[in-house]
Amino acid sequence: MADRPTLEQVQTRSERNRAAWRDTPHSGRTLGAVAARKAEVAKPDKARSQRPPVKPSGRFRGRSSPDYEAMLAGQLTAAGILTWVRQYPFAPDRKYRADFFFPDHNLIVEVEGQAHSIKGRWKDGILRDQVIFGLGFRLLKVGTWQVRSGAAVTLIERALR
Repeated sequence: MADRPTLEQVQTRSERNRAAWRDTPHSGRTLGAVAARKAEVAKPDKARSQRPPVKPSGRFRGRSSPDYEAMLAGQLTAAGILTWVRQYPFAPDRKYRADFFFPDHNLIVEVEGQAHSIKGRWKDGILRDQVIFGLGFRLLKVGTWQVRSGAAVTLIERALR
C-alpha cells in the first residue's frame, strides 16, 4: 500500500489546482453570461412563438450552475494527468457517455451532481453503473464538493496507480 500524502502535500496540490483553474481562459466567465451575450447578438425569429423566459430555480437562482466537469478537467490538466477522454461513449447502443475515461487504466470517472439526484434518474444511474461493470470498466464516482476542494484529483491519482 502506498504512503498517504501528508495534509501539507494535499493542501499544496489543492492550491496549485485552484491557481491553474483561475489562470485558464474560461475563469470569470459563467455560462449565464455567455448565454446573455448570445441572446443580445441573436435576432428573435418572428415565426416562433414568444414564450416568457423560464425563471431559474433552486440553489443557483439568478446565476448559472458551475460546470464541475470543466473544473475537474482543468484540475487534471494542472496536475499533469493528460491521458483521459471527456464524454466517452462507452455504450453507444444505449447512448451512455462517461464524464471522464482513462483508457490506459480502463477507469471511468463520474462527477455526481444535481442531475443524478432528480426524481427517477437514480434508477437510470443504477442501470448505467451495472452496464459499466458488465462491460469490464472500473468506476470512480466523485461528488461536486470533492471537485471544488480538489480532493477528486487526489482520488483519481490513487485510482491510477
